[in-house]
Formats: sequence, C-alpha cells, structure tokens
Amino acid sequence: MKIGVYGANGRIGKLLLEELKGGYKGLELSSVFVRQKCETDFSSFSHAPLVTNDLRAFVRACECVVDFSLPKGVDHLLEALLECPRILVSGTTGLEKETLEKMQKLALKAPLLHAHNMSLGIMMLNQLAFLASLKL
Repeated sequence: MKIGVYGANGRIGKLLLEELKGGYKGLELSSVFVRQKCETDFSSFSHAPLVTNDLRAFVRACECVVDFSLPKGVDHLLEALLECPRILVSGTTGLEKETLEKMQKLALKAPLLHAHNMSLGIMMLNQLAFLASLKL
C-alpha cells in the first residue's frame, strides 16, 4: 500500500518517516506533504517519495494518508480527499464541527480512522471502559 504522510515536519510526522524508513512488507512511503522544505533526508530510503506542497499531487500519489497535523491543515486535506478519496488515518485533535462533518462525508467514500489519542495505553483504557459499561 502506498502511504502518504501529511504533516511530515511535525513531531509525529518525523517519527512516522523514521519508522517507514526501515521498510515494511506491503507498505511504501509514496508521498510526503510539507508546507516548507522537508527536514527529512530520504537518501537512506529504498526509493525517494514525492515531497511536495501541492496537496492534490500528494493525494494522487498515495492510497492511504496518515495525518498528524494541525486542525487548519486537516480541513484543507479533507477538501482534497473529498475530490480524490483515499483511506485516511488521522490523529489530529482539536477539530471544529465543520471539519468533523467533512470527515463524516469522506467516511462514506473511503475508509477512515480518526482517533484523538493513538497510544496503546489509552486504547486499552477505552476498551476496558467499554467492557465495564456492558456490565452496568
């Protein structure tokens, strides 16, 4: 699957790029979206991804977008994804109601995962809370 990283100069974006550098069977870093110059050196990657500030080119170059950006950026990303639907995994928090509504529209066209906190501990606590609620 071709992966696009949106928000690549951010803290989590840099971690994602570093992780994808090692390579995973079936995953390929195909595109990277940055507003300014990308801070990552791709010379050690098996192939160089498209690094661009052209949102539509970024989306067209991937099958799945991984987003850990800022709320304002997600809104622009969703506009592009509604035109050219792709799988979206988003961990961006603080989204406005209008942005969440755009996410709901995209979810009708493509698989979408939006989680406010992707840490394993929080996911386990959420699951435990759900299981406890079934017993109440």
